[in-house]
Amino acid sequence: MSAVIFGILAAGMWVVRRCDAENAAGLKAGPGVLAAGFLGVWMLWWRFGREEMLLRVLLAMVMGCLLFACVTDRALCQVYNVTWWAASLAAAPLFWQSCRKGPGGGERVLELALFLGLQLLVFARMYGRADCYAFCICALAQAGLGMGLLEFLCQMAAAFGMLALVQGARGNLGGDGNLKQPVPFLPYITASFYLMLALQGLLGNGDGSEIPILIRFP
Repeated sequence: MSAVIFGILAAGMWVVRRCDAENAAGLKAGPGVLAAGFLGVWMLWWRFGREEMLLRVLLAMVMGCLLFACVTDRALCQVYNVTWWAASLAAAPLFWQSCRKGPGGGERVLELALFLGLQLLVFARMYGRADCYAFCICALAQAGLGMGLLEFLCQMAAAFGMLALVQGARGNLGGDGNLKQPVPFLPYITASFYLMLALQGLLGNGDGSEIPILIRFP
């Protein structure tokens, strides 16, 4: 899984340097991104063990895309749309298999559609379009693991909570609750995605040994 996560990260950075060299001078994966990559590898092994190879690969692709988005957001203050195309290609099969083989597929489709609509039509006005797309990708992957609207909203709350705690500790929150200086939001979205995966593993069956949904890839 480390090859998938870091391969996507390295490939994305290589493409940016080749195709957008003017903006790529400060592009690099810092210690925090590398640590998050190794944490993602460990989490996939902890959650799914040696089984569900395709599921682990697809989730690793989503993680790699999110980390690449964090790098470009932090260094360039932008996220390339190809990042979300690649992440969608990984997250969509998770959701499709979950709906096809797991119970309550129709309900999950409705909940996901409602959340995507809220993101694109309402929440997109509160933060950047890239952050909106990131929440959509996370929700698509989470729905593939059996999560629903409540978990999608909990991830949003966790991301904003982490942002408030960290930036408050750094003195970057004003009296009105807004940031004094803008900071990238994608690292907090990614961290909250990791948190939701960990919580599902801990609360699903107590030991995280298998996912609490009926999903088996052929």
